[in-house]
Amino acid sequence: MTFRKLGTKSGWKSVLCGIFLIVLSDLGYAKPAEYQFEPSIKLGGDQLVLSGSALRSVLFIKGYSIGFYLPKKISNFEEVASLPNTSFRIMIIPHKELDAKAWTDSIERGFSKNLSDQELVQMRPFMDAINEELKQMKGVDVGDICTLDYIPQQGVIVGKNGTHSKAIGDRVFFNNILGIWLGDVPADEELKKTILGQ
Repeated sequence: MTFRKLGTKSGWKSVLCGIFLIVLSDLGYAKPAEYQFEPSIKLGGDQLVLSGSALRSVLFIKGYSIGFYLPKKISNFEEVASLPNTSFRIMIIPHKELDAKAWTDSIERGFSKNLSDQELVQMRPFMDAINEELKQMKGVDVGDICTLDYIPQQGVIVGKNGTHSKAIGDRVFFNNILGIWLGDVPADEELKKTILGQ
């Protein structure tokens, strides 16, 4: 799979210790993605379509371009979460360098905004496992192709530039990952609307 960056504007690596705010900060906003995502892909034997894509930013800092691949375009999260057993992909292409702790902190925050205390306890073993996988990947750099996949009978798989983690968790865990961007308290309301075509 190939991706083409739209435009030729040069970038620089951020060393701000608070850069993780890019991922889930309430101050963020969504704009058209700066990468051209493929309109469809095949994953785990399933044909998926690009439901939507967007650029996630905080103030003047570009965070990442993100695309969601679903079995079909769907306009609400509840329908996405209740789809029958099928593959899914979230693809993220960073515009800034981000270390592993920033990613894990961001996922933790997204979970805490959308799950009850009891649900967080149930997800903790999976969270610990995915955190460990992200640490092994040693963060991400500008232009890396990062994926969060769900494949039936396997689980959640983290990928970076073609390198993949072991399978972690189940469909419920992946639905909760989807909820970071598409749930009742999303990272960015405009991004959610863009992805779901609302």
